[in-house]
Amino acid sequence: MKKRIIAVATLMALGGIPMVWAESQTIGLQQSDLQSGVAEALNSTGQTADLQGDGNGQSGNASSLSATLQQFEASGAFGHQTEIGNVWTHIDDGLRISDVSRVEVDKWRTWFLQHQGKLEQIFDNSRPFLYYVVSAIAQRGLPMELALLPAIESGYNPKAYSPAAAAGLWQFIPGTARNFGLQNTRYGDPRLSLTASTNAALDYLSYLYNYFGGNWLLAIASYNAGQGTVSAAIQQNVAAGKPTDFWDLDLPEQTENYVAELLALAQVIKNASAYHVSLPVIPNAAHIAVVTTPKSVALNVAANLMNMPVSELRRLNAGLSYGVAPADYQLVVPKGKAGALKTALLTMPQEVATRSIAAPAAAPRLSHITLRRGETLWHLAQRAGVSITNLKRWNHIRSARDLRVGQRLVVYGASGLRHAIYAQNSQPLRVRPGNTLSQLAQRAGVSVHDLMRWNHIRSARDLQV
Repeated sequence: MKKRIIAVATLMALGGIPMVWAESQTIGLQQSDLQSGVAEALNSTGQTADLQGDGNGQSGNASSLSATLQQFEASGAFGHQTEIGNVWTHIDDGLRISDVSRVEVDKWRTWFLQHQGKLEQIFDNSRPFLYYVVSAIAQRGLPMELALLPAIESGYNPKAYSPAAAAGLWQFIPGTARNFGLQNTRYGDPRLSLTASTNAALDYLSYLYNYFGGNWLLAIASYNAGQGTVSAAIQQNVAAGKPTDFWDLDLPEQTENYVAELLALAQVIKNASAYHVSLPVIPNAAHIAVVTTPKSVALNVAANLMNMPVSELRRLNAGLSYGVAPADYQLVVPKGKAGALKTALLTMPQEVATRSIAAPAAAPRLSHITLRRGETLWHLAQRAGVSITNLKRWNHIRSARDLRVGQRLVVYGASGLRHAIYAQNSQPLRVRPGNTLSQLAQRAGVSVHDLMRWNHIRSARDLQV
């Protein structure tokens, strides 16, 4: 019987959701072998790739990415899609490897059904990116289960990092990222770029699929554990006269969980109605576009030209760490804004395009908090997350004698707003099956410490459904 060690990491960016990290993706090949293998894999799926470089030490993967993006644009992936429907239907139609019955998969399917709040958060994170990823996978004719890999890897958070230095939607570690053309530049980390990382991830998965003789489960396992780890497990079974199917291999527990979790998520999505899982409506149509920048441009300048929040543009382009897109960069923008940006950049002088626009000072946010019987200024300040001094100053309070039950006090500032709104609402927060204190605090927008203090909770054992 195999010794099993649970090694499921915690994705802090999602408030504690158990996720399996792609800790090791080192493939142990010479660069020339890798390039040859990738080219062969892409050719087998009807694609081409120039991985030989340009003779000046620069990766040729950029030209491959550009060509792939041009194919996407030509096929309508970024704005000419006319098919009406939901992206989940597109995913469902393309699922090819998750129709399995295994106790390992059943365990993860049950976990997802018991933690639907986490599913909702992943789905919400995926909104800006899912259609693009699905389109890229469909363009290559790959199984749609791959579109769910970023959910397992990063919770569809483009700025997710792991303890193993993996980053981005697809959680590339530095070594593998460099092998697939994702080298850091002065502008940022391309592992965080939607377009560059998706193209590289599908290149890598196609290569692994080809290397393991057309077996997607082995390819996905290798994406997590590394090609060498899976190859060694296969050789061990061959030597022992055992089958070499994925489920028969003695792989790290983390990798077994990783594959089972992906298949389980696909099953939940495919049978969402039967499982009473609510999938958000994400139209099966492009809502982002890729603009090739004719010149270098500051993100806040581009956001101003498109009349959109710069924070949204940064989220769509997480690979730009320093707020500037270089010339010929594949900038991701809302679909309806692309034309205006292209026109403006073509006529705008370079010095204007890169001149940072100072952000206007944000107006102080205001909320109210109501004094309850028996409360003091200290209680109000604690509930609002502000100081007693500020609370007195904002409300012209000279002493506690100025307070009366039911009085509404003004609270300014973002730091206290979450606490103030929740405290003012005074509505019970219902504990659902599987909820933790961390999840409840996240739903309420308050700290775990305050939630425990307000409800006299000493430990998680005090929680009841």
